[in-house]
Amino acid sequence: MQEVANLLSEVPSENISEGYRPASYEQGGRVILARLTPEQTGDLFYSAITIVREGEEVIEGFRSRVEGETPRAYREVVRSEKPVAKTVDLIFYNALALAQDGNNVSEPHESNWELISINASEDDNMEAPPITPTALEANYKGLDGGTLTSMSEEEYREKMKVSKAYWGIRANIRLEE
Repeated sequence: MQEVANLLSEVPSENISEGYRPASYEQGGRVILARLTPEQTGDLFYSAITIVREGEEVIEGFRSRVEGETPRAYREVVRSEKPVAKTVDLIFYNALALAQDGNNVSEPHESNWELISINASEDDNMEAPPITPTALEANYKGLDGGTLTSMSEEEYREKMKVSKAYWGIRANIRLEE
């Protein structure tokens, strides 16, 4: 994991953008997205997310990501393999953003960054995908496992509309057993 996090220092500045604003934004809490270059991505990453093909069975339900967490919605298609990723976004929160909910591992300081997610996609030349509806809801409502935001209800509804449009045609890949 540290090897992947170290890729951040090699990402061109034009490939780094600010993510959503956590509730701790005024105190220095930040979220950034770093798009890896094709050279960094190579064939090292596989996409766990795909566009659902016509006729594929979609499996949906609720489950906890970690023990003790409130179950969240999931959506999956069964495939024999995962495709090589064409785009990879690394999502980093600084420890100040994570500390607002007690989810930080490192000392709560704005210069301590923690890798939260690796979003790999088989889509190429796409913009950074929006946050998933379940993560957006957990963050906005301050549910367990979420990082509280300071967005207004109107901002939340608008982001949710975009999120559902994007993620509504996609699903995680569950490998055949």
